Amino acid sequence: MDDLLVLGGEEDKTTKGRAGLRTIGGEEAIKRAAGLLGNGYKPPAGLVGLREARNGITHMGWGQSPSECRELLASGVTYIGALLAALSKEPSWFWGHHYEACKDLVAQAKTELELRYAAKIRRAQEQITKTVRRLSDEERADLIRSMSAAPLPSPWLLSIPFSCPACQGSAFVSGRDKLGDYGAVWFFPRHFGCRVCGLTLTGEELKLAGMEAQSLSDEPDPDWEPDF
Repeated sequence: MDDLLVLGGEEDKTTKGRAGLRTIGGEEAIKRAAGLLGNGYKPPAGLVGLREARNGITHMGWGQSPSECRELLASGVTYIGALLAALSKEPSWFWGHHYEACKDLVAQAKTELELRYAAKIRRAQEQITKTVRRLSDEERADLIRSMSAAPLPSPWLLSIPFSCPACQGSAFVSGRDKLGDYGAVWFFPRHFGCRVCGLTLTGEELKLAGMEAQSLSDEPDPDWEPDF
């Protein structure tokens, strides 16, 4: 009971306050939080990596670039923000004097992601230009048709067609499907690959390209939300 009072902002009603707070593992915390956030909330892509980073920053920063570490930390901040909103609590109440630093971290991670995404698009466009610049219109069409006939290798077995954001050619986004309520089948993108220009996207990059979860059912229930 004391733990609930502390987490609910009523630590003055307990004997030890935050000092007596008992903790659980990150995986268990996320499982419990899922019930609070509901089916309509999709956790940030980096949350799993953050949860599995043993001893937090120490191991997370070993062998990883600063931008990757920022993305993982920003995923945690974003996730906590969603939990605070569900609890009707302000982020400043939770973060205290770290609040501004957390806001800056999320903003910086988002900016870095957008810059990397733009660079990927630009490199892919340069690649397709080099590939077809010496070909005739007929040869170019035949090459693109043959290259776009199959998806790139991916650990995800389900693939659906999607227009490439770099070359606008036919490509595929792969991912997983999940059976929802009332028989609706949902597709969750996890990887995009274009054989024509070589563009690959994962994680939050998929969102920037407009690749979101979608229903595969012919007539989905308009009132039902997917369980992410």
